[in-house]
Amino acid sequence: ERDMPYAEMQVEVNRMLCTRLFRVLEEEVLLSQAASHGIAARTRLAERFEKELVEPLRSGKYQKGTKEPLRSRLGALDALEFAVAAVDRPTARARMREVSELDGAIGRTAAFMYAVMDRYRPFDSWDRITGAYYVVVPFLFESRNHAG
Repeated sequence: ERDMPYAEMQVEVNRMLCTRLFRVLEEEVLLSQAASHGIAARTRLAERFEKELVEPLRSGKYQKGTKEPLRSRLGALDALEFAVAAVDRPTARARMREVSELDGAIGRTAAFMYAVMDRYRPFDSWDRITGAYYVVVPFLFESRNHAG
């Protein structure tokens, strides 16, 4: 991230967001490997984000007190991870739709990132993960432009 041309990379919290984004992309591979060994990691992750993302969005308490655009960026990463936990594309899209209905800014940013990520599948090499990462990063930092 230090060599990226984005001015946002000068800010520590943005470097943390980029690291998390890369971890979400890696998670796609790890969840598949876990499933092949009979570990229900996707189910646990989906349950966690139902509790930590969807329920607070429904009640209006998600990241209360966190300023924009950080709140939207964190929410978009949570929503992306919630979608990655899905076994198939229809379930992932349904989860994205649910988040979008609850918070449009978070949902739009996450949907853009998911669409780009989906084009880079399958993540069968680190080059594909890295390529997806560099294409998805600008959508994360443009989240402030999608709020409305």
